[in-house]
Amino acid sequence: MLKAIPLVDLAKLQEPAFSHTETLRITGLTADTLHTWHKRGVLVAIAEQQRPGRGHRRRYSVLDLIYLALLRELSGKIPLVVAAWVSLQGVQAVLGTYDLIRLCESAEDFDQIPSAALIAYEDEHGQTKFDVFVDKKQEGNLALPPGGIQSWMRTMNIRSAVVVDIATLTLQLFAKIGDVTLEQQSRQKKKLTQR
Repeated sequence: MLKAIPLVDLAKLQEPAFSHTETLRITGLTADTLHTWHKRGVLVAIAEQQRPGRGHRRRYSVLDLIYLALLRELSGKIPLVVAAWVSLQGVQAVLGTYDLIRLCESAEDFDQIPSAALIAYEDEHGQTKFDVFVDKKQEGNLALPPGGIQSWMRTMNIRSAVVVDIATLTLQLFAKIGDVTLEQQSRQKKKLTQR
């Protein structure tokens, strides 16, 4: 496995392991944005309060972080509710890419991973749609069309689209998750040795 990507226990993807502050650091969101999204209802099923008491002590899972990172990439470019729906669908693409990356043992292995792009766009009827394209044909995904995404957009009469590079997002996100996880473990060890 490449050392830049931490090994995340996939059985614990839904475990709320990250504080509000850690979540902001990992996702690059501001506290105001996260608060607004909670109030607007696009974060309904995530970050349940874990402890009773004063204030909000939300904890976020790895799945929540993936969703938030995708939502950050799409918000402001398409309607927020639609961005939330597309982000929810895109979580699987990020998890699939992470799964492939964590199996890599060298840079050569990494180069064999198909690049994926999540593209959100409005069709000719004004409906927001999205597709996931990969550079190599895979079951369930569209192969990158000859001529690239811009050529495909012209043939489909799409004037604008939001393109998210899934591999880059996955690498950046899981590197930050790894950094924060190491800090959590270090704090935990320090607590144990102080007893």
